[in-house]
Amino acid sequence: MKKIMEFSLLIFFCLSTVAFAVPDLVIEDFKINSDSILPKESYGYTINIKNIGDEAAKTRLPINIYELGTEEQKFPMFLVHSYVDTRQRSKMNSIKVITKEGSEKSLIPVEEDYTYTAPASTAAEIEKMKQSYLARAEGKNSDEINNALSEIEITYGQRHEATISGYFVTLEPGDTAIFNSDSAFLPEANEIFVPIGEPSLMSFEVKYILEIDPKNEADLNSNNNKFTAPVAVEPNVIQGPKPETPKNKELKDESEYFSYGSVGCVKIQEKNICLNVDEAEENIIISVNGQEEQYNFYGMFMSWVNKVFSDGKVAPTKNIRGVDVTIYKEGIKLKLTE
Repeated sequence: MKKIMEFSLLIFFCLSTVAFAVPDLVIEDFKINSDSILPKESYGYTINIKNIGDEAAKTRLPINIYELGTEEQKFPMFLVHSYVDTRQRSKMNSIKVITKEGSEKSLIPVEEDYTYTAPASTAAEIEKMKQSYLARAEGKNSDEINNALSEIEITYGQRHEATISGYFVTLEPGDTAIFNSDSAFLPEANEIFVPIGEPSLMSFEVKYILEIDPKNEADLNSNNNKFTAPVAVEPNVIQGPKPETPKNKELKDESEYFSYGSVGCVKIQEKNICLNVDEAEENIIISVNGQEEQYNFYGMFMSWVNKVFSDGKVAPTKNIRGVDVTIYKEGIKLKLTE
């Protein structure tokens, strides 16, 4: 009896090992490739993606990147594809990989078709497939249509085989792929945009959500696909003295400020300065301690096109409760006069 129990335990252990021997991709780190991160700018980035599973992961490194609080992306981009020159398909960059032992290797993307076990589709996805079929079902009888709809329901309502095409790399257990968007063939197409944020004289934080393998192409564990990356952004309202840059006008002294144009309010030396947008009237509204001035979008655009003002202004300077307000295409200059 003891030997039977030992044998049973051995079989159970072996089956358990087989059952759990799967690939599993997770994001370990995300960094923007700049020491100083400014609002309204785009930057390259570096992502570390590790296979923490027990089997090799063949993957296109599909990923979604979006700002926390915004709508989740529905269609991922493929990081491996960005290392391939689509104009010369034989020209491609290698992806740096750190192995479980800590050594470094390079992986060249391989173009192929890959069949994997896809998770069950959602009810909405299945309904979309049905509607797509019905749009092409002209000339078929009701039995054929009903059978086809039933087959869609049965096939895609459970785990099923799916074939995908593209460029793949294979990450062994413990491998970490280091993706640097600056190494892509079109780096600017892979850059991440930093939002302007609400008006602030202080640095502020933007949180990005990164979701690796959102369609579960490489593994079926979706519980650890998302990674939250906080990013510290420089202020979007700056105080002088500052030299002129492509992002701001010259600020001669501490009484001058420049706002990159974010909507909302900021308090500067007891003055509550707000910028709002009236989309219906196509105006922007700037107020200081409750006193408002309106500026028409079309009028400012025509002033810029026709170069009405020699210094690059798009509207004449107005004093609102002790603040000279000057609007440029880059943003808004504020000078405290009292």
